[in-house]
Amino acid sequence: MTSPPPAADSEWYHIESRFEGPGHTTNGNQFLISVALEPGAEKHFSGIQVIVCCKEDDPELQKLTVTDNVGRVAFVRMMRERQLTAAETDMAPHPQAASRVHVDRNENLLLKQEVAHKASDTLLEQGLPALEFPLCTIAYEVQDISNDTWRCAKLVLLPSWPITDGPTRRIAYQFVQLIHDPVVLYLSFTHTLRSSLKPNNKSRMVCAYPASMGISAFSVRICPPRSQRRIFTQPPPEILSAIFGCAIENKHGSWRPTLISFALVCRDWEIALEHLFHDFGSYTSGKTAPDLKAVSEAVLAKPQLGKAIWHLSRSHFGRDQNQNEPKYLDLAIAFKNVLHSAKHVRELEIFHTHSSIREEFVEALGQSRDVRTFLINSYSTPDEPNYRCRPTLPELFRCFQKWSRLHGLKLFGWDGPNPFLQTAEQFTIEQTPPLGCALRSITLYNGPITAPQLCNLTAGSHSSLSDVSFSGIVGLSNAGLKEWLLQVAPALRQLNIEKSSIAKASDDEEYALDATMSHLVSLSSMRIEGDVLSELAVSRKPGSTGRSGGMINLANCPGVNPNGLVQAFKYTGWRTISARGLFEGNEPLREEGMAIAKERGLSFW
Repeated sequence: MTSPPPAADSEWYHIESRFEGPGHTTNGNQFLISVALEPGAEKHFSGIQVIVCCKEDDPELQKLTVTDNVGRVAFVRMMRERQLTAAETDMAPHPQAASRVHVDRNENLLLKQEVAHKASDTLLEQGLPALEFPLCTIAYEVQDISNDTWRCAKLVLLPSWPITDGPTRRIAYQFVQLIHDPVVLYLSFTHTLRSSLKPNNKSRMVCAYPASMGISAFSVRICPPRSQRRIFTQPPPEILSAIFGCAIENKHGSWRPTLISFALVCRDWEIALEHLFHDFGSYTSGKTAPDLKAVSEAVLAKPQLGKAIWHLSRSHFGRDQNQNEPKYLDLAIAFKNVLHSAKHVRELEIFHTHSSIREEFVEALGQSRDVRTFLINSYSTPDEPNYRCRPTLPELFRCFQKWSRLHGLKLFGWDGPNPFLQTAEQFTIEQTPPLGCALRSITLYNGPITAPQLCNLTAGSHSSLSDVSFSGIVGLSNAGLKEWLLQVAPALRQLNIEKSSIAKASDDEEYALDATMSHLVSLSSMRIEGDVLSELAVSRKPGSTGRSGGMINLANCPGVNPNGLVQAFKYTGWRTISARGLFEGNEPLREEGMAIAKERGLSFW
C-alpha cells in the first residue's frame, strides 16, 4: 500500500508492499524486512534504523522475542564441508556442484549479514555519533490477533517513531546502519504469522499435520520529494515485456483481461498483446478461450501478433464435432490463417481440416521453423464427413524436413491419397526422404507406414529416440521391424506395440523382438499386445543395472508359450513380468512360475 501524497514538496514518502515468499516455514514464525532508499532519498538521511516493537500491556506479547539469523553461519559452513566431501566421492558431480554453489552463496550472504549485525550491535551499545541528518526509521509493531481457538499475530508498519500517545511500546528488536545500502533482515520471533491452534482450545480442534506456508516478506521503499524525483521515462520493450509477463504466472487465473487492459493504456504498451498470444496450448486456461475467428482477424491485421505464438492447439478453441459444413469451413480457414502466421510456434496440435483448403493448410503447417512437439489429435471414423481430411505422410515429411528442432511426435491419424484406403503402398520412398531431426519420442496410431518410411522418419534419431508407441499401425513387416529396431536399439527405453499388423514372411521366421532383444540394452519398459513376440523376448532380455530393473507387460500374445515363459523366468533380465490371461485354466503352471519368480526376486502376475 502507498502512503498519502506529501503535504509539501519538501516531504519524502514511502511505499510499502507485502508478499509471501517461496521459502517454507511450518510454524509461521519467520519473516523478512527490507528497506531501500530510492535515488534522491539518501540525501535526507544519515542511515537506516529498523525497529520491531509490541505493546507492553498485551499479555500475549509479554514474552515476545525477535532474533536474527546471524548464528547460522557456523551451521552453513558445516553443511558446505559435507557437500564438498560428498562431491569428492560422488560419481555424478553435476548435482553436487550445483549444491556446492548454492551453499557457497548462502554462506556469503550470511557472512555479510553477520558483519552488518555486529556493526549494528556496536553502534547500539556505544551510542550513535553526532549525525548530520536523522536516521530513516522504519518501525513495525507486532499485534496479537488471537482468539479462543487460534493463535496468530500480524506486523503493522507504524506511521512514525517514537509513538508518543497511546499504550507504551517495548522494542523487541533493533537494527541500525550508518550507510545508505539497502537493508535486508531475516528474522524470527516467538509468535506466528499463520493461524495455529491453541492447545486445549475451547472448540476442541486438533491439527496433526499443519501445512507449511511461505516466508512473509515486508518491504519499504523510501522515495524522495516530488521535486527531486527523476522524470518517468518509458521502459524499454524488454522491461515492459517482463512486467506484463508476470500477469500470467498463474496459468489458471483470469489473465487475459489483465493483459488486454495493459494493451489499452497506450500504443507503447501493445507489447502486452504478445503475451496474450504466446500460449494457445491445450491446457492453457486464462478462463474463457478466445474466439478462433477473432484471433484469425487479429493476426491478419497485425502479423507480428502471430509471430508471438509459441503454443498453438486446435483443441484450445473447442472441439465441436456437430458443426455443419459451412461453419466447419469458416473455422478451418480461421485456424489455417492463425497457423500460417505462427512462424515461431514451438508446440503445435492440429485436428483435421476441410478438403477444399488442404494444400493451403499444409503450406501453413510448414511455415514455422521452430516446432519442437507436434500432435495430430484426431483419426478417421466410419461416420466422419467426407469433407474432413488430414495431412498425408509425404506432406508431413515435407514439414518435418523444415523442423530441425522437432523432438516429440504424436500422430493419432494421417491420410493416404485415398483417406478410405489406408495402405502403406500408396506412398513411395522418394516421397518420405530421411529426416535429420533428433526425435526423443514417437507415438503412431491408426495409420499406414512401411519399414523404410519408419527408418527414414528416425534417420537422425538413432542416439536420441527413447520412447516409442505403436497402435493400430498397418504396413510394417516383421523383417522391417527388425531392421528398424537394430537401428534405434542403443537409446530405446520404452516400447509399446498394440493392435498392429506386423506380418512374418513365413511361420519359421523369427519374431523381430525375439531377434533383437539382446541388443535392446537400455530397454526398461515394454508393453506388447498382439502376435509380435514369443517367450524368447523374455529369456533373452539382458540384466539391468538399475535398482528396479525393467517391466514387460504381455496381453493377448499367441506366440508366447506358457511353459516356455515359465522356464524363461530362470534367465530373464526383466524384474517385473505381467502376463494376464496366459495361464487361465492352468493353475499349477502359474504357481510354478510364481515360485521361480519368488526365488529370483522377480515380480510376476
